[in-house]
Amino acid sequence: MTPPAAGINEIANGSNPKIMPSSENAMARRILLKEIARATGLSVSTVSIALRDSPLASATTRRRVQRAAKKLGYSPDPALAAFGASLRTRRSEPSAVLGLVGISVENQKSEGPWDSGRLLNQAAAKRGYLLRIYDPAEFRCDEELSEVLYRRGVRGVIIKARAPASRVPSLQWDRFSVVSCDWPSPHPCPFHHVSNDSFHSLMMAYERVCDLGYRHIGLAPLSHPFPNWGDLRRLGAAHALLKSAPFPPVPVILDSVISDAEALTQWVNQHKPDAVISLLNKSLLVLRKAGYRVPEDLGYACLVGADSETCSGLRLSFECMAEATIDLLDSQIRHGQRGAPESPYTVFVEPAWVDGPTLVRQP
Repeated sequence: MTPPAAGINEIANGSNPKIMPSSENAMARRILLKEIARATGLSVSTVSIALRDSPLASATTRRRVQRAAKKLGYSPDPALAAFGASLRTRRSEPSAVLGLVGISVENQKSEGPWDSGRLLNQAAAKRGYLLRIYDPAEFRCDEELSEVLYRRGVRGVIIKARAPASRVPSLQWDRFSVVSCDWPSPHPCPFHHVSNDSFHSLMMAYERVCDLGYRHIGLAPLSHPFPNWGDLRRLGAAHALLKSAPFPPVPVILDSVISDAEALTQWVNQHKPDAVISLLNKSLLVLRKAGYRVPEDLGYACLVGADSETCSGLRLSFECMAEATIDLLDSQIRHGQRGAPESPYTVFVEPAWVDGPTLVRQP
């Protein structure tokens, strides 16, 4: 005898064991980005960026989001993940042209990969963009440069000014998505910005030197001969350390011009620090020329240009800065955001610590 068909009510409430209720469908069990956002107190866009391990999110935020995702059992939708990856990494036909404004084209061969724009070009290519370099000095006026960019199909513009930067070019910005990167001047730049984290650099260096047992640390962030955002941030960090550090540094901060070797030597002679944190590894040569043995007489750490064979300290993460710049510009292009935003923000990229021979653990 044929068993009676399951009733409508039985199917609806799932009492028939052969029928799976829609609420138990596998798709309904997939953890969504908004659930991770709720668990971490972050926005969905920040969660998405962190799960891609993009430098647009800080390392701390990336770890926090990734831990939460693992705890919740998140796994990306394979189809969506493949589609997103193809958008970010395709290398065939460029999807759009980007313009890098502010690089002196004739000097590219003698410059490093960051100053010449090569790292930005590599990061752009990974996302399917073609990057072209435009030197404002080659055009009669900003209006001509703006028109050339527009007629050549440039959709996104990166402003990268050499120090000192006198002004932001007067282009017709509402035609383009815009990001400035490594902007050195304290003169206002009205766009989203990517920069080395100068403030945190000094804090990080101080913490590392303290961890090695130094207790009378001299802060000599020094300064450029022209107004510079990085100098101001480093000086602010030095003053913050004077007030809040567990082992207060030498009470006098040396912020003289980088080239003033005599000021550095006199400062060390007077205050006798057991370690010096300064901007460049060039100051290390000044101290050795003055007769100081490093690290025997005092330790030394630089905030820029550290090398494992010559000098302890920090190395700027130029590759991450390039990636963050292109990611930020790509996001604006995809969302149709052009011109100066109402509330521009800055993405700070942390440097990397490098162990070198100029610091040794103290007894």
